[in-house]
Amino acid sequence: RVFGAALLVAFVAWWALGRAGGAEGLARRYGLAAAFVLVPLQALLALTPFPSQVVALPTLAWFGFGAGAALVWLGWWVAAGLQYALARRAAFDLRLDAFRARLPRAVRDLPVGHPAFLIVARWVPGGSHVVNAAAGMCGVPLARHLACAAVSIAPRALFFACVVHGIARL
Repeated sequence: RVFGAALLVAFVAWWALGRAGGAEGLARRYGLAAAFVLVPLQALLALTPFPSQVVALPTLAWFGFGAGAALVWLGWWVAAGLQYALARRAAFDLRLDAFRARLPRAVRDLPVGHPAFLIVARWVPGGSHVVNAAAGMCGVPLARHLACAAVSIAPRALFFACVVHGIARL
């Protein structure tokens, strides 16, 4: 239910963003206040299989290298926390302990709570969703998950900021 509601909110926000002239039109019209729409929209899109870069790239283009990278980082970091919370709640509701006991030993013994896993596995395509869900379901402490997410997301945000900044200079 929560995922469906988040998807509906993301769709409505995406539709409204399109009517406002996209992220650039929204930012031009509302200035820095547009970040209060763009960051949550990016976070909601990052929860879904849809690419959140469709919001991240215009945010980077409009707000510039430093502020844009910080806003994009914040959007992905919020998404990591939301996805963790959804997985934690789902694990509680579904009582996954019996399911975990039936998993192959190699999968059961993955060091899901280790900082190296929480950081490096995000760099694999689709890895962010896997890391957030696994951390939530396996009971990794929230503070550790968010700290590792912050470290892991920073290079990605800086990479996209460099790409957008480079394209803007062409």
